[in-house]
Amino acid sequence: MIGGLMLVQCHRFTGSLITTKGLKMTNKQITGDEIRALREYYSLTQGQVAQMLHKTINAVAHWENGRRTMDRALMELLLIKAKRRMK
Repeated sequence: MIGGLMLVQCHRFTGSLITTKGLKMTNKQITGDEIRALREYYSLTQGQVAQMLHKTINAVAHWENGRRTMDRALMELLLIKAKRRMK
């Protein structure tokens, strides 16, 4: 689970389980390490993530470095777009 979102395959990030069973929201804040792990799992660059979300590369870097927090709706959008890209 990344930021309360259930994802793909079984891996562990900050003690949360990521699974293929779909999306499920919780109140957990998304960490920069989880955002980076998700991006790397889908083999995306910061530029590709920025383009998918209509944000700047600096915004993505700030999320990953913990300088800013990523909105949970953006995380959901990223998950949806990243999964579609893999098909």
